[in-house]
Amino acid sequence: MILGSFVLLLLAETAYFTRRCAGAILRLRGEKAFFAMDLTGSWRKYQAALAWGGARDRIETDEAEVLLFGLDQIEAGLKPATALPPKESIRRTLDLLADRLRDSPRGAYQWSLAADTFLQEEQRRRREATLDLGTLSEDPLENVSPERWRAIAALETASRLEPHNYIYHDMLVDLFLEVGSPGEAAPFCRRAVAAYPAVSDHKYLLDEGLDPILLEAAIQGFEEALERPSMIPRATIEYDTGWLLANHGTILRALPYLENAVRSDPGFYEAQYYLGVLLYGLKRYDEAGIHLRNASMADPSSPDPHFHLGYCELENGRPEAAIEQFELGRKKDPEGLKFFLALGGTLEKVGRQTDAERQFVAATNVHPESAEAWLSLLDFYRRQNDARGEARSCSKVLSLKPVADIFRPRCAEFDLGGHS
Repeated sequence: MILGSFVLLLLAETAYFTRRCAGAILRLRGEKAFFAMDLTGSWRKYQAALAWGGARDRIETDEAEVLLFGLDQIEAGLKPATALPPKESIRRTLDLLADRLRDSPRGAYQWSLAADTFLQEEQRRRREATLDLGTLSEDPLENVSPERWRAIAALETASRLEPHNYIYHDMLVDLFLEVGSPGEAAPFCRRAVAAYPAVSDHKYLLDEGLDPILLEAAIQGFEEALERPSMIPRATIEYDTGWLLANHGTILRALPYLENAVRSDPGFYEAQYYLGVLLYGLKRYDEAGIHLRNASMADPSSPDPHFHLGYCELENGRPEAAIEQFELGRKKDPEGLKFFLALGGTLEKVGRQTDAERQFVAATNVHPESAEAWLSLLDFYRRQNDARGEARSCSKVLSLKPVADIFRPRCAEFDLGGHS
């Protein structure tokens, strides 16, 4: 009896682990089919994995992803072979996620998938129903559909479960911005930026028409991030704060953040360079020169600081020093159009007309497709009263298809045979 019990137990364990291994293998094959865009094949393999006793929590989440991906493809205007029809996909996804959340209510990712499903449900209902404009309210929140409110509630739950996951906060910002309510989006913007203080990862902050409410919320988020330890260096957070403010027109308010950034990390090229450029725009040329030189030392290969340093020298009445800076920049960027033009213009100012002409001509040779280069050369010849040089340049520019039409009226006064 003991031996028989032992054999039965061994057989039962073998069968159990065999089924689990088969389920795991089928799940991996389902993932492979999913990555190959075979949604129906992926669904069948996931179903087989469940039948063989695979890990239900992982497989049902995978199935929900397959169904949602198919719905997203349809929403994007594609026609994929989905595992289930759209309406059934929404219902089945909600059932799968309901099972998962009953077993693991603290699964933030599952809550976010539920939010996606509610939004898909909203899109389907809008396609099937006729919108009555007379029922719309001036208050954007009163126009929010029940499905979108459920999506918002699901994402709020996900954001509470994972408060340091900025993606959920950003998704809430996007949802409220889509319905025209930046005031409701602001708290989530602040939390998103505080959780991950990097401007480039919060795309709505890069919009030109960023609402002042969101700008203030983002600045508060950066301030919160500066008050606690972060994986992002302090100087980078300060630089991003200053960049955001300057990019949205509040330059004077941006300066202290950028100054703090260069104090925190004197070798931070972007902060030194951007601060120098802003100070140049404010006509604080001596201060700008200090930071531009620091930027050049931080990244000796970069030509850009020399461009603005040259103009700082010009504004301070030192054209020879400006020429030296422009030449340094051109050595680092031999094809940089801005250096040819800046150098040509400065050489012309100090009376070195032949050298200036060489720079303007070189600009058109290196950038024959550039209208700016040809215009600078033609303007130079006109300032010098050199009609022959202007006619010669017109003859060349009119033979270039990309820019010929732009200069045809300008060059019409010259007798250029078939070109004019």
